[in-house]
Amino acid sequence: MKIKINYDLLQKLAESNTGLSLKESLSKVLVYTTIATSITGLMAPTKEELARIILHNITFYLTLVFGSDLMLSGIKKDIACKQLRNLIAQLKNLDINTNLELLQKAEHYKTEYETSDSFPPEIKQNKYIMVPVLENGKEIETSIVQEHILGTDEYYISYGSPKRVLQKVPKFA
Repeated sequence: MKIKINYDLLQKLAESNTGLSLKESLSKVLVYTTIATSITGLMAPTKEELARIILHNITFYLTLVFGSDLMLSGIKKDIACKQLRNLIAQLKNLDINTNLELLQKAEHYKTEYETSDSFPPEIKQNKYIMVPVLENGKEIETSIVQEHILGTDEYYISYGSPKRVLQKVPKFA
């Protein structure tokens, strides 16, 4: 059985600890700076003036986006924790007995990629995450996998660990 979510678990875990999402913030800065530079850059008579406009736009939007993200970090942290609590309830259906404090200690240990034979090809990302769980009153770890087709907003969580590949050892004569 797989659990369907619409966010990257590792990013959500980081957001639940800090309330900040660096990837999201930087993508906003890039978009805003590109739009502003495209509009105002048309008025630049020289390359030096264009460079000054670009630097100004980057500085302005970095300050604006990171400032607003910092002010909203408490709200974002609360939302991330709520989403993780919902996930924890779903994980219990998979017999993964964890809680928010334990889940926040989860560690990513491997990422694998698979490509499909279809056209256009799909790239499937498998992130393997070691999650602390409670079993008979003791804290142990279990491995889960987060499957994601790159370019989509769908993520699937299930039990899983990387497949071991046996390598042939060459014989020496």
